[in-house]
Amino acid sequence: MVNDDNCKVRQTDGNIYYCGFVNNIGDFGGALEDMPHYCVTIGIYEIAHARKIRLGCFRNWHRAVVRRTAYGDATSDFPVSLLTNHPDINLKITEFVAALEG
Repeated sequence: MVNDDNCKVRQTDGNIYYCGFVNNIGDFGGALEDMPHYCVTIGIYEIAHARKIRLGCFRNWHRAVVRRTAYGDATSDFPVSLLTNHPDINLKITEFVAALEG
């Protein structure tokens, strides 16, 4: 089920996912009319089984994600860490994300 008003999607697992309002705050400066009317949510299983994975980390909070993934254990508690052994993963980061202090 998709509801155009708030991009609500009911997955086959019974969960409901919202994409519009959270993404809109940072990416579109509050311009709801510029948000996509439909969205697709995929899980870590689908991502991990992709032939190629390309990730971009450019926001201030991405720094913590990169650090924890690089130096922490691979666990389901932090799903992106499960991708560290993927045969074709490419990570693009900004200088800010790469910096040790900021």
